[in-house]
Amino acid sequence: MEPSDALSRLADLQRSLEARTQALDGSPESVLDIGPVVLDFAATEEQAFLPLLELLEPAVRAELDGEHESLLQDLDLLRWLVDTTPESTDVAVLAEALTSRLRRHIARDGRLLAQAQRLERAGRDRKK
Repeated sequence: MEPSDALSRLADLQRSLEARTQALDGSPESVLDIGPVVLDFAATEEQAFLPLLELLEPAVRAELDGEHESLLQDLDLLRWLVDTTPESTDVAVLAEALTSRLRRHIARDGRLLAQAQRLERAGRDRKK
């Protein structure tokens, strides 16, 4: 049986975000453009990964939550640097670091969504 419509829509969105993050050029503008979109998607993770949450170690769940907060703080810092000292070398360094982190985050989300879909299918198959 196929995964739920909600999980399928989230997986489609994740694939779109993965393509967008892979296309990032590392510029502060591109990072500040996609960063909030990734964080909005991250806000849906708990619902999407509900089938997995009980299987994940508490430390892994805490790491996911901490990662979202860290991304938010670093995006805020990048925005502040761009607004106050755009010529600072810290702008380019932080933008590159965030580019890598956003790519890894979205790729990991894809793996977790695929696992959630497999678990959902397995649960439905057991009910048959």
